[in-house]
Amino acid sequence: MKTKDFAEQVESLPKKHKMAILGIIDAKVETDMEKIMHKLDAMDTKISVLYWLIGALAVLMSIYKFLG
Repeated sequence: MKTKDFAEQVESLPKKHKMAILGIIDAKVETDMEKIMHKLDAMDTKISVLYWLIGALAVLMSIYKFLG
């Protein structure tokens, strides 16, 4: 359903019902955003580990090249 159609339908409801519907939507959006933030945090951790590993590998390759 498009936002415009939804807004038109909700507008015709009594204020009590509008507030209940908007509260449910707000709770759903908040829950979804928390899930997204947890996934982004996990990705950030993985990227940090990957950068550390690339740096360590570069150091090891430099030492090997220097000694070899």
